[in-house]
Amino acid sequence: MHIDANEELLLKELKSGDIKAYKTIYMRFEKPLLFEANRLLGNLEEAKDVVQDFFIDFFEKQRYKNIHTNLKGYLFMSIRYNCMLILKRQKSLHKTIQEYFNFQEEPTVHLEEEQEPSIYDLIDKKVNDILQCMPAQRSKAFQLYVLQGLKRKEVANVMGLSDNTVKTHLATAIKTIREKLL
Repeated sequence: MHIDANEELLLKELKSGDIKAYKTIYMRFEKPLLFEANRLLGNLEEAKDVVQDFFIDFFEKQRYKNIHTNLKGYLFMSIRYNCMLILKRQKSLHKTIQEYFNFQEEPTVHLEEEQEPSIYDLIDKKVNDILQCMPAQRSKAFQLYVLQGLKRKEVANVMGLSDNTVKTHLATAIKTIREKLL
């Protein structure tokens, strides 16, 4: 495997604590990594978040100290891995949402005598109770995204918030619901 001498020198300078090397790496690789993340995710805003979060983590946790071979290869593999994690989380969330809606659409059998509430009724009530206890914007963002099926950008437009704010509201709401349901 051929390693670019400039990359090898940059990595060496970065490992020795040269902040200019970090800036150079960022300037050289930010756009190609953004292109790759956007290609994988199909969403420029999410791609920007992935690349930005990666570089913050890369520098703060000094991940560069573990690179012993190809800097460029490491950067691209890291971005691909982070994108795959996001896609996996999205797929899992969409599957959970779809299962919820599929259950909601199933016909129920009505008997003459009163039935005990099913587990799904109890979960539905618990989710609604949790949503009532959340801050109004977080609850509304979750309801628009999950229950009404709007895209995150559409939720941001409806609520007059930034996409990142909605992303934070959704992540916090989902985390809260999961914690309280378990």
